[in-house]
Amino acid sequence: MNKNLVYTSAFLSIILSCFACQETPDPCAALTPVSADFDMYDGKVKTDTFWGGPATIIFKAKDSTAQSYAWSFPNGENTSDKRQFFLTFHNETGLIPVQLILKNKPRTACFPKDDGVDTLQKSAFIIDYWDKPQWIGEFTGADDTNPNRKYTILIADFRLRPNEPQPTDIFYGGIRIYNFPEGCCTHRTTLKWAPALPKIGSTYKTFNYFEGTQNSVGCPAVVVDAFMENADKIVINYTVLVYEGNKSHTVKRRFIGYRKK
Repeated sequence: MNKNLVYTSAFLSIILSCFACQETPDPCAALTPVSADFDMYDGKVKTDTFWGGPATIIFKAKDSTAQSYAWSFPNGENTSDKRQFFLTFHNETGLIPVQLILKNKPRTACFPKDDGVDTLQKSAFIIDYWDKPQWIGEFTGADDTNPNRKYTILIADFRLRPNEPQPTDIFYGGIRIYNFPEGCCTHRTTLKWAPALPKIGSTYKTFNYFEGTQNSVGCPAVVVDAFMENADKIVINYTVLVYEGNKSHTVKRRFIGYRKK
């Protein structure tokens, strides 16, 4: 008998036996019982804390294939049957409970006790407009393009409550950013003329602002988009319009700072 034929037949037998002994994939491995779990968003940021005055909250169920969604609130109002919806709370503060009852086809083949219905309640927390958002404070860090150049920015709260007198040493009220290396806020020697951060477009964990085209005092245009990665770390993405003679171009940078203790 041809020895090569014997060896080949033995090799094929081993290969085929290995294929035969492979485990069949578990069809339940990627499944879970029917779940009413959901997330809350402040703009694009997933969170459970919101800045009031007003606060717009997006509610979104994680299950995109459910047969029905039933959202409810303690006051019996503002119900919804959509997977995702939003509500604006104008005057409410503190804990806002929200409940979702979700129904889907039971997955009893994998979970014998699954009845296809799940109920979950969570709470959003709305801080008062006059309370400070998370990004108020001093942050020391550097730009990603120049990590050796460290600086400290100050985001200060000079908002004036109704009927509160205007301080004589502050030109404007509001929330303002100082010592940012671009735009008109490069100097902390004075609390005047630094840009105010708008309430519209800002959330408990994020803010953004825009300064216009380069003006007579040499302030370049800058677009800022900032968010808190955690309670003590801020990330500020910003784009600067740089002028060189009669030409201009944009430069994108990122500041990463840590709260000054």
